[in-house]
Amino acid sequence: MAMSIGSPIIADAPDYATIGVFAPIMLIFAPLLQALSMGCQYGTSTIGRVRNLVC
Repeated sequence: MAMSIGSPIIADAPDYATIGVFAPIMLIFAPLLQALSMGCQYGTSTIGRVRNLVC
């Protein structure tokens, strides 16, 4: 869920003239959110795969 939120934030981010310094902050935060959510999902899916191999 969190990984899909980052793409619209990047696509709909206003420019620097509109919101100032918050525009680059948004463009840094959105991919960071995607990377962190992918990291959490990776561990969970690995546990599921290992459990299916053992059983």
